[in-house]
Amino acid sequence: MDTFRDFVRTFSSSWFALVMGTGVFTTATYMIGAKYSLSFLMDFASVMAFLNFVFFFIILVPFIGKLAFFWNEVKEDFKNPIKANFYVTFGVAMLSLSTNFSIVNLILPFYIFFWFSGAIAVIVIEMLIMFITFMGKHITIEHINPSWFLGATGLLLVPGTGTLVVEIEHLRDLALFLFDFSFGAGFFLYISLFSIWIYRFILHEPLHKNRIALFWINLGPIGASLTSLLSYYYFFPGLDGVSIFFSLLFFGIGVWWFFMALMVTIYYLDKMKVPYKTAWWSFTFPLGQFLIGAFLFNSFLKYRSIEDFLLVLYFILILMWTINIILTLRCLFKRNMVVAQRMD
Repeated sequence: MDTFRDFVRTFSSSWFALVMGTGVFTTATYMIGAKYSLSFLMDFASVMAFLNFVFFFIILVPFIGKLAFFWNEVKEDFKNPIKANFYVTFGVAMLSLSTNFSIVNLILPFYIFFWFSGAIAVIVIEMLIMFITFMGKHITIEHINPSWFLGATGLLLVPGTGTLVVEIEHLRDLALFLFDFSFGAGFFLYISLFSIWIYRFILHEPLHKNRIALFWINLGPIGASLTSLLSYYYFFPGLDGVSIFFSLLFFGIGVWWFFMALMVTIYYLDKMKVPYKTAWWSFTFPLGQFLIGAFLFNSFLKYRSIEDFLLVLYFILILMWTINIILTLRCLFKRNMVVAQRMD
């Protein structure tokens, strides 16, 4: 039976993926409800936005506790090729909350706070992770895994979640700097890491069964790119055509990776028993973020086939979120949290 001290000492930042997954689920639900004039979905999304706000602060308690009382464990986490990357989820979770406060329930002060806090957290944590990676000798080819895309996801998401900030005159200049810096850094980090990941997956052994949910993370930077390209850069003078062109590329690889991730997951579930881990929330956020990006993409093209595909994605998102929340609550009631958050 876990004690709270053990839970804090071994706390995994992957718990913030719960906030990320619930955040995109909430935003996607509101967008679907608005599109089809389903007021009950929009009302449900408003309730979920409040609950997600509560989830964040509940998870923040052990996170701060670990930083304050178990600093040696934190330093060891940053040397771990999986645990280190999940620290970025702290910032991405705040960006996800900022979307809830801009699209679902417009509360401008909360939106501005969470967007700036999330953007700065993503930038600082990702730079720290990459610095430790560059300066160390602890990374080998088998350590390359999709959790490395989390930093790129956060960076690419900064412009897409900050579109209301640029409308505030005294914040506009700083926001634009953060937009361009983050999107450029995130784009090239993603392209570079994607190439390395493909190389590793072809020439090295498959992912461990405990990490299969990580395979879906690649949809995160794809969805974040679509969101930023079509909610901000499309409206920038002279970039509308460029934004649509790159959106076509990201949408194509996103659809391809969705089916690939689906096939790989079904294969793992068929061949072996996959235990529940908090990293299972990696099933939810990337899919939800890709759904939101693809939703924006189709708002320009208006293809009926894509619209039907988006509904399929949404129903799968509902299924994944429901399974995750049930298993997470089960884990909490059984006080089995320490085991569930382990990354090995």
